[in-house]
Amino acid sequence: ADISEAIKLRPDQADLYAKRGMGYRDASELDKSLADYDKAIALDPKNAEWYAERATTYSWRSELDKAITDLNKAIELDPKFLNAYLQRGSDHRWMEQYELALADFMKARELDPNSFASYRGTVDVYLAVLDQYKSLANYDLDAALADANKAVELSLSSDGTTYTDAGALYDRGRIHNHRNETADAISDF
Repeated sequence: ADISEAIKLRPDQADLYAKRGMGYRDASELDKSLADYDKAIALDPKNAEWYAERATTYSWRSELDKAITDLNKAIELDPKFLNAYLQRGSDHRWMEQYELALADFMKARELDPNSFASYRGTVDVYLAVLDQYKSLANYDLDAALADANKAVELSLSSDGTTYTDAGALYDRGRIHNHRNETADAISDF
């Protein structure tokens, strides 16, 4: 309610609509979320973040083509927008556009070589291809394992005692399994 009150006082503030849009999305009121992001973009059409946030709402609605259109615009406005590449890579992956997904995750990695999400993203693409086609065909299983190893390394807590994302270990185990490295797979599982 406080944001809605603020909007009444300052109806020209794009960030207020964007914040309320995020709240609506979190409450699964996706039509209201989109309406607020539309308003934020109308008020501030050069803000890449608003396009990326609206894309997230479209993704939640499974409207991935619209999400990708907004992410393309976000990247056009800010070519170094790491999260836009990560999100677009994820949306491409769900659309089974694996080459485009890998390209986005690799671009994210170029922008931030320690981006855990970029390594998890490439591993997710490799595993999706393996699940669908039972082989990596044009993909390198060694590269998949290298990315999985990096994801596991990046998920290690700063004190080196625990993993912050057990999914990274599970995914690496699945790759070991595809490589017929049973002992390593069991260790990760």
